[in-house]
Amino acid sequence: MYNANFFASDMNIFYLDHDVKRCAEMHNDKHCVKMILEYAQLLSTAHRILDGVPQRLRRENTGRQYTTYSLPDNRDVVLYSATHINHPSAIWVRETAINYLWLQELLDALCKEYTYRYGKVHKVEASGLLEALREVPDNIDKTYEFTQPIIRHSRCWLQVL
Repeated sequence: MYNANFFASDMNIFYLDHDVKRCAEMHNDKHCVKMILEYAQLLSTAHRILDGVPQRLRRENTGRQYTTYSLPDNRDVVLYSATHINHPSAIWVRETAINYLWLQELLDALCKEYTYRYGKVHKVEASGLLEALREVPDNIDKTYEFTQPIIRHSRCWLQVL
């Protein structure tokens, strides 16, 4: 039996299975380490974009403008800065609460998988960031209809089950 798992080189969500535990187990060793950080960045970005107050600043050395998003509570200190806000994965995660929660549960499962494989706790979990990301952003759409992350390329990997 074959299961088509789609992978796009510019996607930073590995949707390998809808079951988050199984999905985490299917991440290879490199991605088990790397994707914890990326998923935490996506979830942090959702909080900052949906609940934050944007502020335009200018870099002193280049004069180039950039935007930061300040949160009115303790999340401002704990969460990562917003990044890649227009990336399809960043947009997807903040579309609905159920999308956000699925990725948060994957992050949690991946942290457990990391501890299982390497016998240590990832910085995202040890720092309290994982705990802070358990709450959905206040201003997220509370519709509980899950949509799969968007596939941007037609490359398809077949896996024998």
